[in-house]
Amino acid sequence: MPSRRAYLAALGSSVVVSAAGCSGVDSTASTSTTTRTTTRDVIHVPTRLPWGEAGEVDGTSVRPEAAWDQHATLHLTSADQLGVSGFDDRQACFVRVRVVADADGPTPDLDDFSLDAGGETATATTRLGVAAPYRIFPDEAAYGKNYPTDAGGGWLAFLLPSSLPADASPSLSVQFGGETEGQLQWPLPDETVASLRAPAPDFEVRSFDVPSSVGPRETVEVSWTVANHGGPATFHAALNEQGPNYIPHQSRVRVSAGERVSTSLGVEPRDEWAADEVRLAFRSVPRDAEWTVAVDSGTTTSA
Repeated sequence: MPSRRAYLAALGSSVVVSAAGCSGVDSTASTSTTTRTTTRDVIHVPTRLPWGEAGEVDGTSVRPEAAWDQHATLHLTSADQLGVSGFDDRQACFVRVRVVADADGPTPDLDDFSLDAGGETATATTRLGVAAPYRIFPDEAAYGKNYPTDAGGGWLAFLLPSSLPADASPSLSVQFGGETEGQLQWPLPDETVASLRAPAPDFEVRSFDVPSSVGPRETVEVSWTVANHGGPATFHAALNEQGPNYIPHQSRVRVSAGERVSTSLGVEPRDEWAADEVRLAFRSVPRDAEWTVAVDSGTTTSA
């Protein structure tokens, strides 16, 4: 008894011959064949680069210049006044990048950048929920230079948990120029990783030292003492003049865990104070304060 395979082969032959006879085509004529090929998606392995080294995509160069963490930031609240805001129990990892592209070359969009933070991938942003991007003063980036800029770079940020796991090894990534282009990756600097892993800070403003009065040409010295009951971080403060002059002053001080630090700022008159009093406002995340300093010949100081 013929096998099933032989039977099917014979059946196929009879069908071909029958069809050829019906169509008037010589069954002995040569037949053409079509070759079908299947293409598989090409997997592009990310290109890992040392921090600070430029990577290139279609002639466009991308280089990370700096990375740092912040639990708060200084920002404008008006044209001549500063405020300080946190990120709702999160921390921000800021990155400053440099992008150089040809006139017709691709340029990465803001959301082409991401940060893999050990189980959580964050997309880049410049909107941190505290102020418009151009009003923010990042610690290690120029004011008003948020990405993208015409100057070929700027700062961007990633909102992350207040403390990353001890085994997290975060890296910056960017992918642009089309779906076929590979991803560029840079592991963050060791000191930045250590800061991101550290516990969140817990700042307390313990005391102020402000003079009750100053002379007409005398500088107003304002001092404050900060204690940190949490992890190491930068303490941000603003001291705003609110009359007769309207000038903001800013302070950034790194405070280690368990450390207590005293800081001071001097507010100087323009030649001499053009009023009977100087009004000052202190702004920080844990505490705000305001004072009025009399302008006369006395120089007594109140704690």
